[in-house]
Amino acid sequence: MWKLGIAQTQIVPIPTFKSSFDESQNDRAPDLRPSEIVEPPQMDLLSDLAIDYTRLRELLAARNWFDADNETYLVMLKVVGRENGDWIRDKELLNFKSTDLRTIDSLWVKYSNGRFGFSVQKKISLEVSGVPDGKWSEQAWEKFGDRVGWRMNGSWISHNQITFDTRAPVGHLPVCGVLALGFLSHCHFGILLSRPDL
Repeated sequence: MWKLGIAQTQIVPIPTFKSSFDESQNDRAPDLRPSEIVEPPQMDLLSDLAIDYTRLRELLAARNWFDADNETYLVMLKVVGRENGDWIRDKELLNFKSTDLRTIDSLWVKYSNGRFGFSVQKKISLEVSGVPDGKWSEQAWEKFGDRVGWRMNGSWISHNQITFDTRAPVGHLPVCGVLALGFLSHCHFGILLSRPDL
């Protein structure tokens, strides 16, 4: 039936179904509308030397810990002006650009949910050595190695024994070739972790 050019329809009620689920016991968070979802801001990749940290961020975001560790070594070499295959000298670690060090560390901490990063390793080093200057005793270096999983059964592990996933102990990564130096690396690594900007 038509009336005033408007179709008249009969509204039929939709049957409702009773559920045995009690809504008062629903403790899940309410669904958010797309306009209510807030993405965390993209982290600025700051560098005093115009180093591009995009690849490192992408590897860490993809949880590709192995390649991220290698990329960390490569970007650190760039910061000190060295080539792939070279080692960073103690003096270069002391003078490593603060902005770049914080960017590298922040990326590791962010994408590992606080499990990995130089600042995480620094915290552990302070717990086992008690000295902030990086001048660790052999015993403190061994305790550090035990805590971060770089030593097993009283022996230093080799690079191919590194665990490149989040099942690794807190502070296990980044390694950046430090284990290739063996025991002598404790002075070298201690210098990095003695930095006040971590």
